Amino acid sequence: MSLPSSEPLIRLFASVVLSAGPFILVGVPLLLLADRAAGRKNPRLTYGLWLLFAARLFIPWAPDTGYDLGNVLPQVTEHLRPYQTVISVDTPASAVAGESRWPALPVAESAAEAGRSDSPWLYGIAAAWLAGVAVLAVLSVAAGRARAREIRSSVPVEERRLVDLLDDCRMRLGIRRPVGLVRSGSVSSPSLYGLRKPLIVLPTGLAPEALDDGEWTCVFLHELVHCRRRDIAWNAAMRALVVLHWINPFMWLAGSRMREAQEAACDARVLALADKERYGGTVLKLLEMRFSAPVRTFSPSLFGPRNRLKRRMVMIASHKPGKKKAVFPLLLAGIALLAAAVFTGVRADAESSPKPADGNVAYTLPTAGKLRVAFGQAVPVSRTEKKISEGIRITGEEGTPVYAVADGAVLEAGYDKSDGNRVTIGHADGIRSYSAHLEKLEVKKGEQVKRGQRIGTMGSTGASTGTQLFFELLKDGVPIDPAGVLDLAPLRK
Repeated sequence: MSLPSSEPLIRLFASVVLSAGPFILVGVPLLLLADRAAGRKNPRLTYGLWLLFAARLFIPWAPDTGYDLGNVLPQVTEHLRPYQTVISVDTPASAVAGESRWPALPVAESAAEAGRSDSPWLYGIAAAWLAGVAVLAVLSVAAGRARAREIRSSVPVEERRLVDLLDDCRMRLGIRRPVGLVRSGSVSSPSLYGLRKPLIVLPTGLAPEALDDGEWTCVFLHELVHCRRRDIAWNAAMRALVVLHWINPFMWLAGSRMREAQEAACDARVLALADKERYGGTVLKLLEMRFSAPVRTFSPSLFGPRNRLKRRMVMIASHKPGKKKAVFPLLLAGIALLAAAVFTGVRADAESSPKPADGNVAYTLPTAGKLRVAFGQAVPVSRTEKKISEGIRITGEEGTPVYAVADGAVLEAGYDKSDGNRVTIGHADGIRSYSAHLEKLEVKKGEQVKRGQRIGTMGSTGASTGTQLFFELLKDGVPIDPAGVLDLAPLRK
């Protein structure tokens, strides 16, 4: 029984790693430094930077800048290059200067089989990643459904005093839609639940007389600020990102620190409306009550996990109304984060596929024959080593005509010890075509050629083990898949 193809799995893994990995590795330490430098002085702006970080991770592409921080991982990107037909990463031309050509050796195995045998570690990591995503997604959905069942069984709060205080706070914050108030044994502190129909959920043991009006006002303002800013939606988005990128430990740290920044920003907004002694005292009073229930990490609540309380209490105690905020360090961090968002990530095929400036240039097949090696396929160069093919190999009869795939100028025509007789043609928009192992050459360097013009014949010159054509397309010096511009169907028959 044949094994399923690993190519789609590795392609999916590659798109996630290449689009987000470098940005996470740069963005998280950057935000942690910014938070340490000025987070306590301006928590709302700090939280905004974390939201910008999360929003960038939902964008699978970045503008073409000609540079990519992902190139600091050349060994990884070399292994992932075969799977860039869905999303591809541009590399500077300098990174491929003097690129090598693999010896022409016939390959019988398929691209999927070759990819699995060439990089078993990559296939194993991709499989483990996908399994982890599936497990965490199932656990997350199950936890969400269990929480929903608990909330549906909660008891509405009917005390008029609390309902009126909640309505007053809602009006102060300009929230027009109704916000429910219920009690449940599933929360350890007042928490917000629900995006479309928000509810403030109180612990069952928190009686109305346990807090005075000022303290209840602090509780309701805190939860309503979360409601106004749609923090539940952002928490769900970050949870999805943590699940998707669970293999990256920086992402778990980002999820925790974003929640910490969220609570600090909420505190800062409430402190603009309430007395800091009263607000800080309310937080400590609720903590002392120690209601027994699991803490919901991704549910906005008044004090959340206790390991975050110390920093929050320091920020509350040091709050001074009207004090000048530390903006400059955070603005620098924001600019650096935007730069990281631009210079990391990948470009969609629509952006990276070669498109002539006039939009009317068509490409033709370089020869007739049988496609034996596809772009990105692993090619054996010895009994124990394989390399990734940066072009395609077409086998056929000796003397089969080889053609220019598009109009252009001959940049190189001569003999190479490895590639034999070869021709390089420059086309529009930085596209170059390279044909190797020709039996004879029919063009010279500097000559202008037309699409479909004969440039030589198929042969077996250089380090070739049989009659074939090695054909390569390059965009700004970077090998690209010829299937993106050529119809290879006739070569597969």
